[in-house]
Amino acid sequence: SKMLCVVRPSDPTATRLQVQFRPREGHGGTIRAYITPKVAPRSCQVKTFVVHALCLHQRLPPPNATTPQSGPDYVNWEKLPLVGVKMTGTFTVADAHHWIHSIVPNIPEALPGAPTSTKLLGTKEDAYSYYFRNAFSGTHLMVTYRKGEVIFMSENITTLSIAKEFMTAEATKRKIGIRLSNIPVGAGSLQAGGHDASVHTLKRLLPLIGGLRRLSSQSKLVDALKEIDAQESAAAELEASNKPSSTTTSSYSAAKGGVIGAANNRGPLNPQELYLPPEHIAILKNASRIQLASTFLPKSIEYVVEVVTRLFIDRASFIGEPAPTSVVQALEKSLKDMLSHPEGAGGQYDDKSIQAFFQPPKPASPRSPTAP
Repeated sequence: SKMLCVVRPSDPTATRLQVQFRPREGHGGTIRAYITPKVAPRSCQVKTFVVHALCLHQRLPPPNATTPQSGPDYVNWEKLPLVGVKMTGTFTVADAHHWIHSIVPNIPEALPGAPTSTKLLGTKEDAYSYYFRNAFSGTHLMVTYRKGEVIFMSENITTLSIAKEFMTAEATKRKIGIRLSNIPVGAGSLQAGGHDASVHTLKRLLPLIGGLRRLSSQSKLVDALKEIDAQESAAAELEASNKPSSTTTSSYSAAKGGVIGAANNRGPLNPQELYLPPEHIAILKNASRIQLASTFLPKSIEYVVEVVTRLFIDRASFIGEPAPTSVVQALEKSLKDMLSHPEGAGGQYDDKSIQAFFQPPKPASPRSPTAP
């Protein structure tokens, strides 16, 4: 799809302009910015930005013996519930490198002079390897390739699904025959690995879902809390006006808070503590930030619902199980209700109810033989 957007700075003296996008992985493309300054003679500068299919992935340093066992870039790859997609065919290592350069960011255009394999997870010595972390979900991706073989390994099955679709399209455009297969990493089966990976990814997404629930709940309280605060402040002002003229509203409220605080063996109270619990006071203090964040809440909810729903569908496809439309719709409805109406859906939808969609089906109990 194509889109044309015209942006003009509100300040005529501005010399810098920033535009933010929220990309969806799986939908790569190109953004061209035509910059026309307001000077004579008129000219136009063109800037091109490539959006990769796996654009949310940030490159990590390769693990080796000198890598510190802590820090933001450390990943214990051996303990991740990884599964993989393997592609084989009649392509060269240069073809494979070009495809990897096109699907993930921060890969040099030219093929490195020597293989970069770290022999991690059984990778071959003549292979090239790169490592990534998803900036949104926090999941990881390991790519290793050599002549005639490319392997993607991740605990995020949606990442593998996107890679599979991209590599198939690229090989088809160049008329190169390839074979794709889903593979387990380690001793487990493909089905068990797929279930473990999807549950692991979902657990990484649950804190994001919880954050949106809190924001949704807090945004609905801000106006009411502001009204309560204004009414109580007006009542305190009226009460103070009936006291001797030397007592101001603020000093009267502070004195009242000090008396109550001393009675409870604690320091002077914030006047708001006389009529609001601490969690509501915190909402009032952050009211501006909450209201600003809530303007993006509908799009954020839509984005998270799409990510979780696609994870469910991709998991089913990966392990060869059906993903009934009715179940997908139920999952989508559960997420939307939980995020859009947290105060009403809290008892019905929670983290466990979402995790239940990703649990493997229970094996059928054996039927007891019928008596003759």
